[in-house]
Amino acid sequence: MWMPRTLKGLLAALCIIAISPAVTAQDKWPGKPIRIVSPFPAGGGNDVIARQIAQGLSERVGVPVIVENRAGAAGTIGSEYVSKQPADGYTLGIGVVTTHSIAPSFYSQLRYDPVKDFTPMTMVATYEAVLVANPALGVNTLAELMQLAKVQPGKITFASSGNGAWSHLGVELLNSKAGVKMVHVPYKGIPAAMTDLLGGRVDVLFDIAASQHAHVKAGRLKALAVSSKSRSPLLPDVPTLSELGYPDFDSMVWLGLFAPPNMPPGLTAQINADLVAVLRSKKLVDFLREQGAQISTNTPAEFGEYIREDIVRWRRVMQAAGVQPQ
Repeated sequence: MWMPRTLKGLLAALCIIAISPAVTAQDKWPGKPIRIVSPFPAGGGNDVIARQIAQGLSERVGVPVIVENRAGAAGTIGSEYVSKQPADGYTLGIGVVTTHSIAPSFYSQLRYDPVKDFTPMTMVATYEAVLVANPALGVNTLAELMQLAKVQPGKITFASSGNGAWSHLGVELLNSKAGVKMVHVPYKGIPAAMTDLLGGRVDVLFDIAASQHAHVKAGRLKALAVSSKSRSPLLPDVPTLSELGYPDFDSMVWLGLFAPPNMPPGLTAQINADLVAVLRSKKLVDFLREQGAQISTNTPAEFGEYIREDIVRWRRVMQAAGVQPQ
């Protein structure tokens, strides 16, 4: 059908306008500041890493990247918040083994699904963890701790970053394997737990090795065992839990980055590429190595599959430890 050239041009322009937001919104990312939600208190090991990632990502993409702390309930409050944000690439969230692998089995009324309610971006790193004790407890080895726990049932206390945190369930698994009962004292994050551990108000803590090795070196805490497959370069004289007869503790601690659900695939791929480039930079590799962590980047699909498998693994850990959902 014939129509004036000007009308044809107008219709073509309207078509372009109609489709351009869908086509170009992704290409314009990032056009404003980005948030990385840290579901833990400021100052903890995961929060420090989040801030290093934020700085590196800001330098790479050319916009401010701000870390926002939304702590509580072993990281599940901040994670739930991320799951409900727009899927536009401007809100990312730190996730850890507690928030995405343990939480679905530990919390009977968890208000998010770690698989369905997030877009996995990439794993960031895996950590070495260390079991430390206040020197006033008078134990120098894991065997001595277990023996004391047996002769003083219910008297030795252990701190954690919250109910359902890996720092909680790791010790519960140790309780189960050794046939002892150390009493759990949950805190709202590791910094608060550390205050009471150093002050002698709790006896034991299972935490990231990099956060504890300075205290160990200074004699403020006693390191009893590390969770990694091989000995930690930060604490080379400390035996692994596997060496001491507890093989279930290998590679239990990880940190990753997530986005809200239903992110456009092209935008997901773009952000993953930027994050991986930042994480593999010498600056971040060196920094994470100093924190006792190993870079462990992957694709969104690989990370999603890892989460699904880890959920099953931690469900089995809870069953073995006799921990009931709360």
